[in-house]
Amino acid sequence: MSQDSWTMYKELMQDSLFWNAFFNSFKYMLMIVPLELAVSLFLAYMLNNEKLKGRAVYRTMYFIPVITTASVVGIIMIFISGVQGPVNHLLTAAHILKEPVNFLGDAKHCHSSCKYDYSYL
Repeated sequence: MSQDSWTMYKELMQDSLFWNAFFNSFKYMLMIVPLELAVSLFLAYMLNNEKLKGRAVYRTMYFIPVITTASVVGIIMIFISGVQGPVNHLLTAAHILKEPVNFLGDAKHCHSSCKYDYSYL
């Protein structure tokens, strides 16, 4: 390491804002994380209780954000990668493609386009 790097580390160790953020991170770790874990375990235990009325409704309400997110991402990717989508429009406008390609419907293009589409999840 160069001399400038050591100088920056020395300055960092003397910075009160750094130590404030450092200790706040540990406070969060020691107080909030166990609390969130206890609450989530309690909720999981309650939702597995067969005597709880409306158990299926509570489970559904809890799981809907997971399903909705995956569905919305899928719909957006179908729009983007579709024959009339912006990817095909840009590629044909730039004369890279002569005609639009069905990225999700053609087997030779589907694997690479699916890998591209879902690499952002």
